[in-house]
Amino acid sequence: MHESSAASLAPTLAQLAALALDANITRAAERTGTSQPTLSRSLRSWEDDLGSRSSRGAAGASS
Repeated sequence: MHESSAASLAPTLAQLAALALDANITRAAERTGTSQPTLSRSLRSWEDDLGSRSSRGAAGASS
């Protein structure tokens, strides 16, 4: 992996780790120094890229 690729991956990994640790988007955003809407958009994009987006509502609840 090129150094620039690794550097650009670091914030993504930090955000994913914060989401896993906090299980809360607002707290994870605070932990990583980003806004909640930005982190939510990133999460939605990762889910779409992985094909794992579900039709769940807030807090993982089914609608």
